[in-house]
Amino acid sequence: MPTHGKIPASSFFLLFFFLIPFCTPTDSHAVTLTWTANDPIENVTGYKIHYGSASGQYDNFTDVGNVTSCELEKVISTLEDGKTYYLAATAYSATSESDFSAEVVYTHTTVLEPVLDTEITDSDGDGISDDDELMLYGSDPDLTDSDNDGISDGDELALWAQDWDADYDADNIINLLDDDADGDGISDGQDSEPAATAPFFTTAQYPDGAGVKGVVAFDHNWQSVTSNAGFTNPVVIAGPASYNDVAPGMIRLQNITGNSFEIKFLEWQYLADLGLAAHDVEEASYLVLEEGVHYMDDGSIWEAGTFEHSGSATSVVWKTMYFAAQFPAVPYVFLTVQTSNDLHPVIIRVKNITEAQFQAALFEEEAIKDGHAIEKIGYLAVYTPSRAGELNGEDSAYRFVLSQADSNFASLHGHEIRLQEEQSADTETSHIIETINALQIGGAFLAQATSYLGGDPFSLRQRPSFYSSTSITDSWYTVPVAKQYENPVVIAGPPSFNDADPGVIRLRNITGSSFEVRFQEWYYLADKDAGIHSLEDASWLVLEPGIYPMADGSIWQVGTFSINGNGIWYDVKFTQASAGTPAVFLTMQTYNGKAPVVVRARNISPLGFQAALFEEEAVMDSGHVYETIGYLAIYSPNSAGSATIGDQKISYTLNLVEADDHFTAAAGREIKMEEEQSLDSETSHMFETVNTLTINNAFFGQEISSSGGDTTAVRYRMAP
Repeated sequence: MPTHGKIPASSFFLLFFFLIPFCTPTDSHAVTLTWTANDPIENVTGYKIHYGSASGQYDNFTDVGNVTSCELEKVISTLEDGKTYYLAATAYSATSESDFSAEVVYTHTTVLEPVLDTEITDSDGDGISDDDELMLYGSDPDLTDSDNDGISDGDELALWAQDWDADYDADNIINLLDDDADGDGISDGQDSEPAATAPFFTTAQYPDGAGVKGVVAFDHNWQSVTSNAGFTNPVVIAGPASYNDVAPGMIRLQNITGNSFEIKFLEWQYLADLGLAAHDVEEASYLVLEEGVHYMDDGSIWEAGTFEHSGSATSVVWKTMYFAAQFPAVPYVFLTVQTSNDLHPVIIRVKNITEAQFQAALFEEEAIKDGHAIEKIGYLAVYTPSRAGELNGEDSAYRFVLSQADSNFASLHGHEIRLQEEQSADTETSHIIETINALQIGGAFLAQATSYLGGDPFSLRQRPSFYSSTSITDSWYTVPVAKQYENPVVIAGPPSFNDADPGVIRLRNITGSSFEVRFQEWYYLADKDAGIHSLEDASWLVLEPGIYPMADGSIWQVGTFSINGNGIWYDVKFTQASAGTPAVFLTMQTYNGKAPVVVRARNISPLGFQAALFEEEAVMDSGHVYETIGYLAIYSPNSAGSATIGDQKISYTLNLVEADDHFTAAAGREIKMEEEQSLDSETSHMFETVNTLTINNAFFGQEISSSGGDTTAVRYRMAP
């Protein structure tokens, strides 16, 4: 290290020493050293730059003369890529030299000279070159907004910054290409906080929201799900998992925080022992709620809580848990294990649910009898006055159902669910019927077995269904469709008879992934109760237009046509003639005319049929605008059989029923022809012929004779 005399204190000065990298046309990686003194020093004759490879250890120096800046390469002739240098400056005069300045640390990195591209192409004008869109970002160079979320690709790249290739909602789509990056059901262009999941409810206690939801994709590896919700004591309810990979197992969670959690699919231990633990990508819905009791504006009560429990090596240990809320009736209950303290696969089962309590127990696979470590369990218990409602958050209309399922797939809320046993102790997988709680809220679907009729361990699995049923009121409700369609045709069954006021089912806004439905009472009832209608149930199915030959010899035809007017009969021809007279089912697809209206059919033949619109009798002379009607025509030689729609195999039955204004037996139900009273008080109606279709637990009915001229519609109730 060099030695030098110190400048006397009376003339001591400090040096400010800087590294300034800059680029010039001829040198794209020059680095400049710059220094100054606090006060002018007349007798300074020059400066030295000292440097070394350790802090404070300056083994070399270069005299740069009486200048206040120089290029680093003139001090260190050979800069090594990746090497760190420590530098300090001193000033000297004829008699002495200053102390070292503040130290500067510099790590050298070779910067390649830029290639000037004078032919950069940005075909869609989104601010990103075509080459970058194709080779770097994966966006479409011909579309300004590749994911159609209302934000251009360039603006979205700036929005996400370094997180452009992150996957906040864990759906296997990066933020830049995801139209709903946080998975809250709101497109990024419409979302005030696209990086934070919008709450599905708020309360006075939690005005910013206390619940978020989404759908996540995951496999056997831990997958992080980010909500940025900022909860204090979050409870996560997840599942059931999809059925993309048929290997049995369950959802496991860990590392739950106020803003995120981790999820994976864990196969049973006996499969891991066979080296089969790898699992394909599954999907599942989830809710995250702030722990506590939440009283909602629609009268429902949502309680989220946690408790700890473990498993015994000798017997099943049922733990009794008491609700914090005082529920007016038995709530719907859902449970999810929150931790992964024990690596062995485990499920949580529940039984004996009352207004005050429930019992829960952990179950490992049958062949393992060594107990289970303490795990944290999360639960959600919900009381709702009518099985349906809407919270004051985003995408928050919900439907609950109490149903049953066994080891065979059964339709429920647009999904098919089954109880899937494991095979660690034996090969049989049949499971008796268990009671199921199910919840559809927005696009999220949850289900929980709530009985203990069969003791073998199982997990619930689900897959999309082209048919199902839903609860409807006089308000529009968006029905999520688990499958994605290009040109969907929706066929709706007749409404139930929970509320005796007459009316019809109406649809609107049919898209590839959802449709809206409501029960619309006849207009003359508006003065009675403003058209308010109690909860009804109705089945639905969704199919693409086309002709579907089935293995059982049946032919299913699906299509649409448009008609207008009142009582004006139109001829509708099938795309392909049937071998015999088919069963026909019609549903209006549009809501162009706001007046309640029903579509009726007659004169069905192998070639086609006639259809007409009927408003209530008092306004039949007023006409009705054009509406699009969807039809399903099924020719079945045996009026029953099995059909495969997509990857779903279903059993179906067709019947012809003669029904009047009195309830008549029909396929485990009772149906009747219901007149309205806009013109007169009588509601007697002559016998009409009705086609009925049952697909497992779904029911459809269409009047096809039109023998009576008065406006009428089919209603049903379950047979006693």
